[in-house]
Amino acid sequence: MTGGAGGLGTACVLRLAEEGADVVVAGRDVGACTRVAERARELGVRAWPVTVDVTDPGSVRRMVEDAVHLAGRLDLAVNNAGTNTPAAPLAEVDVEAWDSTFDVNTRGVFLCLKYELEHMLRAGAGAVVNVGSISSLRVGLTGVAPYSASKHAIAGLTKAAARDYAEAGIRVNAVCPGHMRTGLLGRLLDADPGLESRVLERIPMRRIAEPEEAAAVVAFLLSDDASFMTGALVAVDGGLTM
Repeated sequence: MTGGAGGLGTACVLRLAEEGADVVVAGRDVGACTRVAERARELGVRAWPVTVDVTDPGSVRRMVEDAVHLAGRLDLAVNNAGTNTPAAPLAEVDVEAWDSTFDVNTRGVFLCLKYELEHMLRAGAGAVVNVGSISSLRVGLTGVAPYSASKHAIAGLTKAAARDYAEAGIRVNAVCPGHMRTGLLGRLLDADPGLESRVLERIPMRRIAEPEEAAAVVAFLLSDDASFMTGALVAVDGGLTM
């Protein structure tokens, strides 16, 4: 689980732990990952914090190797690490901001898939969930070119990996969350008192999701209940993209 100490990442770790899965909690902040791993252990499973920089091939390879060494095997993977950039029209986007967004959101998912799939191939089975966004399915807003393009790329990576490894018994799907009550959204709402009402106007269900709601879909996609699903992009957005 990359990005395991974030809002959605933590919710996914705890949901998978509740389902009985041992979990490797990976991220840049080993202290935060350690605290999430401790919460998972309280649910009766084994859990380990691991440091990773998803933009660095060597770091990602070591993360996967550590996961296999610690847990004994790699059956499931969630590629959740992501970032965003300040809103700006395309012509005003800083080139470094563009590159850094793609380094984490797209290159990071590619590298995770590359090394996860190597181990799953040897095992002869596996399931992966990439965390996209409603921006994997539509643009919706102005000023989000780097984020939207990088998340659209996750849709393509998910489908390409699903096609490449379907006959090998490995399923690759993506969850595409809409607005969730995470720390990032909370800071945006605090900074703009009128933002929440504007957000709610766009969502047919007229509410913002809790991270646990998206985590439940992640757990489903990793489970045998989704055994005939691969290459799917599942929106968890209250109807926003329909």
